Amino acid sequence: MLRKEENKCLIEWEPINERSLTALFKSKFHNVTLIQCYAPTNQAEQATIDEFYEQL
Repeated sequence: MLRKEENKCLIEWEPINERSLTALFKSKFHNVTLIQCYAPTNQAEQATIDEFYEQL
């Protein structure tokens, strides 16, 4: 969820997988690319954790 001001600056976003995405924002002097990731918790299975970090 974005505030109104942030939503106006959002140029594009692209999902990478179910845990990661990139978003491109317009700012005053530069465009900014944000990479957002949601890592699995320590309670997740080790295979899930390993797969996440391999994809990262």
